[in-house]
Amino acid sequence: MRVGSILKPDVTAWVVEMEGVHTASCRSPVTCPGCKPPVGAATIEGAVGVLRAVLDLAIEAKLIRDNPARGVRKPKRDAHVDRVLDPDEEAALLDALDRMFPGRVDAGLFVELAADTGMRWEETSAIPPSLVDTRRQRIHIAWVMERDGTARPYAKSAAGNRSVTYGDHLSARMKEAKIAAREVKGVFPGDDPGRLVFTSENGKELRYSNWHRRVWRPALQGMPERQMVKGHKFRPAVKGADLDDPQPTPHDLRHSFGTRLADEGVPLHDIMALMGHEDVRSAQRYLHSREERFDRARQALRRARGGS
Repeated sequence: MRVGSILKPDVTAWVVEMEGVHTASCRSPVTCPGCKPPVGAATIEGAVGVLRAVLDLAIEAKLIRDNPARGVRKPKRDAHVDRVLDPDEEAALLDALDRMFPGRVDAGLFVELAADTGMRWEETSAIPPSLVDTRRQRIHIAWVMERDGTARPYAKSAAGNRSVTYGDHLSARMKEAKIAAREVKGVFPGDDPGRLVFTSENGKELRYSNWHRRVWRPALQGMPERQMVKGHKFRPAVKGADLDDPQPTPHDLRHSFGTRLADEGVPLHDIMALMGHEDVRSAQRYLHSREERFDRARQALRRARGGS
């Protein structure tokens, strides 16, 4: 559409269309099981934000007078509750991954490394073997993986370009993974093909939506029995990690890492350096998460009110 022809009702209709599960041409929305998957609230918010920015540029260029994308109702995001995994929960998750996907680097090793270093998912999935120092057990983070499966050569911020360290328990497996790193095409700009430490089962680059659906979610929820059909063997039902709600997200591995460092007395500036934070406020969130802090608060109030 021409920028000057866009009206606020057009933007509103676009948002409604993204929220819906039926195409505009669907003749039987009542009985139709759904023509398309709905777009998530975060994606809609981002799309409207891009449109709003484009129209702001049009205002600056004096092509239009008002921005029709401002004030448009957007779906609310579900509130995310930061989840800290305790050691038993982490062990249950890793056990489920090893049972379901034995020997796969994009499962147990991937998740355990993320939990042990505090790396973001997009940082863990874009590690070339050349940036893994197995002698000192360090990884330099210089690439991040986009949702479309291409790597960009800079991190989320200047502080994101950093080195992290992993524990002795991962040393042997990381050496094996570095040696077994696979070549991938179309991921690294100007260096095609490049090599990645973590790839999918078929040797392709990891993509978050596919990985979340095929690896992370089954590890949490388990997998149902699969009957023997053409091309597939019979598979008995597999139990997942069976963690309490709210179910953790991959980013909660990073939150758990930061919280554990804070609980063990690691200085805030060290936590910021290890996790790639530039803003103190981003790192301060890890200082309040453990249940022991709430226990101490309840005990202090009980004493203040004359309780034992």
